[in-house]
Amino acid sequence: MAVRRVSLAAATTLWCVLLAWGADSVFAMPTVTMPNNVRPASPFSYRGLLGNERFLQYVKVTGIDGDLFDITLGPDGAVWFTETASNAIGRMDAKYRVSSYPVPASAGVPVAITSGPDGNLWFTLGGGSQQGIGRITPAGVITIFPFGTAFGTELDITAGPDGNLWFTDFSNNMVGRVTPQGAIKEFALPTPGAPNGIVSGPDKHLWICEEGALTRSQNVPGRILRMTTAVQFKSYILSPPSWTTAPEFIAVGSDRKLWFTEQDQTAVPYHVESITLHGAMSEFSLLPTSSSNPVEPIGRITSGSDGNVWLTEGLYNVDRVTPSGGITRFVMPPPPGTTLPPQPRGITTGPDDNLWWVETSSGSIGILQP
Repeated sequence: MAVRRVSLAAATTLWCVLLAWGADSVFAMPTVTMPNNVRPASPFSYRGLLGNERFLQYVKVTGIDGDLFDITLGPDGAVWFTETASNAIGRMDAKYRVSSYPVPASAGVPVAITSGPDGNLWFTLGGGSQQGIGRITPAGVITIFPFGTAFGTELDITAGPDGNLWFTDFSNNMVGRVTPQGAIKEFALPTPGAPNGIVSGPDKHLWICEEGALTRSQNVPGRILRMTTAVQFKSYILSPPSWTTAPEFIAVGSDRKLWFTEQDQTAVPYHVESITLHGAMSEFSLLPTSSSNPVEPIGRITSGSDGNVWLTEGLYNVDRVTPSGGITRFVMPPPPGTTLPPQPRGITTGPDDNLWWVETSSGSIGILQP
């Protein structure tokens, strides 16, 4: 899974000495960054109706050139998002005022973000001088907790049922746990592969998307892993059972099933699937490709306030999927001010029960009535 990678005002940082706590986990005293950048209210750059009179708008996130990646609803009622090009965490409140908080460059690029059980936001990092997990308070104070080796990419993060945060280490085929105090430990997954999305399920277990792997001795198919907080695994292999199957991101639906996106090398390469808590899977192909309305690589998936799940395609589209697998595609108009097509990525349900997503190409946030 490729992650795309300006500068903001200087921030005060505190660096402390790295401490080793065992062969399988490394902790360090955190790097702390104080907030210092609040932007004025952003004007609407587009407001209108999209099919069936659904309300759509784009809000320009001023001052950002390039990629945004992920978005989540914060405990303060604002949406928080990762700015990969700016190396920052952004916040937009209900009046569309934007704040931006710089992440130390050596920490890497912020990737995924989620609300934690401690009332803060937690985010993953990739490509830094050392692996790390970040925490930002609603007031904008960032703390980086470094661990492990350099050049890892922690691709997704979720609040666990045990009061900790859990994340996937895509580069090293591991899953990690971080306590609200910042203590980090990683655990190897039982089979070769690369973990993508992770979510806390309604059964109080963690559910993980793991891409397959092709080694010299074996063809390891993609799978969904169910993991207890005691790190015990049960594996559900995707069909066809091949290393080419790549489950990507995962969310809990209103039907208590887990819904995940998948791409493979079949004639219809992009799918959305559901899996019950007992492992029964159902697969639904995304709408057929056409030259004017292509199926594109899938971005992220979330549960909507309307009882459906919603996902983003890498270009043009936001899709709605009903619990029975009915798919409706909404083709997004280009965000104003750019000649590039819309590129929706991270998506979440916002404070107004609408869908909010980040646009990687235009530095905008899109909002759609479900």
